[in-house]
Amino acid sequence: MYKPKPPRLVTLAVITTITLVFWVFFGLYGVLTKKPEVDVPTNLLDPINPTLDTTVLNQIQNRLYFEEGQVSELPKGEEDQ
Repeated sequence: MYKPKPPRLVTLAVITTITLVFWVFFGLYGVLTKKPEVDVPTNLLDPINPTLDTTVLNQIQNRLYFEEGQVSELPKGEEDQ
């Protein structure tokens, strides 16, 4: 039995449509699976000074400590500051 061939324009349109569908799919897949770039401030990337600052440690010992009952509540409106 004889089957007529489809016109070349129909074949080209079908192949183009399939190509576009795959292109969009892989484009979206690439966008959704891409890891975001992390923007870290440069001051966090600077190396840390490994020497121990003894003056700061001495200041910690001289701090005042308050018990829970010694601190009065702040008036309303001053809590945000």
